[in-house]
Amino acid sequence: MTQTTNIQQYSISRLLLLLFMLSTLVYAAPNAYFTLINKAEQYNNKLQSPRGIAFDSHNNLYVADTDNHRILKFIPGSTNAITIAGGHGNGNALNQLNTPYDIAIDPNDNLYVSDTFNHRVLKFASGSMEGVVVAGGHGQGNALNQLNTPYGIAIDHNGVLYVADVFNTRILKFRPGSTEGIVLIGEGSSVLAESQLYFLTDVTIDSNGVLYIADTLNHQILKFIPESTEILTIAGGNGKGSAVNQLNAPRSVILDINNNLYVADTQNHRIQKFTPGSTNGITVAGGHGDGFAMNQLSNPYDLTHRTDGTLYITDTANQRVQKFSQGDAQGTTVAGSTEPEKEVTPFNRPKSVAVGKSGAIYVADTSNHRVLKFTQGSSEGAVVAGGNGQGEASNQLNHPFGIFLDANENLYIADRDNHRIQKFTPNSTEGITVAGGNGKGDAPDQLRYPRDIVVNSKGTLYIADTMNQRIQKFLRGSRQGITIAGKLYEPSSIALNNENSLYITTGNRVQKLSLNTLEITTAAGTITPGSSANQLNKPLGIMVDQKGNLYVADTNNNRIQKFSSGSRSGITIAGGNGYGSQMNQLNSPIGITVDNAQNLYVADSDNNRIQLFHITAPTSPALMFYLIQ
Repeated sequence: MTQTTNIQQYSISRLLLLLFMLSTLVYAAPNAYFTLINKAEQYNNKLQSPRGIAFDSHNNLYVADTDNHRILKFIPGSTNAITIAGGHGNGNALNQLNTPYDIAIDPNDNLYVSDTFNHRVLKFASGSMEGVVVAGGHGQGNALNQLNTPYGIAIDHNGVLYVADVFNTRILKFRPGSTEGIVLIGEGSSVLAESQLYFLTDVTIDSNGVLYIADTLNHQILKFIPESTEILTIAGGNGKGSAVNQLNAPRSVILDINNNLYVADTQNHRIQKFTPGSTNGITVAGGHGDGFAMNQLSNPYDLTHRTDGTLYITDTANQRVQKFSQGDAQGTTVAGSTEPEKEVTPFNRPKSVAVGKSGAIYVADTSNHRVLKFTQGSSEGAVVAGGNGQGEASNQLNHPFGIFLDANENLYIADRDNHRIQKFTPNSTEGITVAGGNGKGDAPDQLRYPRDIVVNSKGTLYIADTMNQRIQKFLRGSRQGITIAGKLYEPSSIALNNENSLYITTGNRVQKLSLNTLEITTAAGTITPGSSANQLNKPLGIMVDQKGNLYVADTNNNRIQKFSSGSRSGITIAGGNGYGSQMNQLNSPIGITVDNAQNLYVADSDNNRIQLFHITAPTSPALMFYLIQ
């Protein structure tokens, strides 16, 4: 269907911005889309946030090309890859993946993939492009046949699968043919309470069946003998740091045939080797700061080794795989970028966007642990919160998710992985904790991975306390929360409507909570995911305009839906043309907002960009451009 164009009158500042763009734009007929910058296409020799890595029995190298939602295979000596799993867009069909974090290969060269945001593990028989679900795949949850954001996986010689089930804070064991896991460590086991663990991201197993686990945000590596309840800290555990006996957010752990332990010490940008019995590590790769030089790494996530001691490392933030021969401090690039990318975008998976009274745009640059402010007409952002590394100090953030501006332009941030809400007054770089901040938990003064925050005119806070499955209300000045809705399925985004009701994304629906009666009704979507006009698929962002129209970031459908007040049937106003980075596409949109001029701002998360759609017709965007990338 041909879409009509009707560009409304712009303010002088917007007109100047538009004229600047038109001097450099590329026209895309017939839909009147414009773009300032084209993103590079996903060639098979380019990687986007690579994480998992493994070799098969023929010395072929496999790489989880995470943000391209595919697994690549590099034959020996080649820098061009073959896609062997995924590569059909972000989705949940058996030939699709959604942000795969880790891979493992069994002795028969079967490939196992931690399909992270599909909450499942897939097995691909050698030569097959269609996977079989071997763990999870029954929706996001904590039952024994469910997973919640699995990261690291391992396979032993008997075909037993081990899974680091991150947001359930547990390690699961799946015997061959079983669809239900056995909890070995963490929530639901007799070994370590959930409160003692903090973000379990990897698991590996030695020839004796002993497990080694990356307890990432406790900055330590654990050793566990399954037949006992004994668990030991064998590396790190001395606080976050860069000393020889310290680690900083380690993401991966492996052992060689001599039981030397190698750790991807991710935020120290180095690989540490621990000889048996030693708690002091030796740096064998990186360790020269965050950078792109051949002796540097940038947020390494995973590693594997060969029998001659050569290490292969996914140098994630550098978009490459590095090879370090034993004893060599200089690496060699074997896959991915061979020179620093001239990044147009300042973003790393932005999750939220807000617009101030002056037209300034605020962006939660989630995986860079900061919030940026872009003055009207500028593509250069200034850090207004965080930006001092991942951490919990008052000038730091840890995966900020939702953001909110009040009438005085105080900035509220759902500091997700610090389990707190931070308030930044204008021009302050030090945040004040206004909710949570007392460790991960479900007490009235605690939060657990909160994802969103809104504040009403009286200063009352409403918080999507996501992993506690509840909405918390904090009266102004109080640090004790009141649960006003519970037993929700991972509430992720919230929006106020005239202060009488609260809209909540949960599962595949948007729920409406009356703040007067606390009655909950369904405002959009159904229990079952889908792509029809009355369905949604994992919506993660919402907002309500002054007329009561509901806007939904239908994340897994890669579109923005508008529901007129009282209607259960949505209209696609942005995206909806499949997953991608073209001008009429989105890739896992999350945060959205609409200003008074009916400009729609979208945090197009996996495309690492903010898009502006100027909406002038009820069925189509009249003008769209990449506002910031």
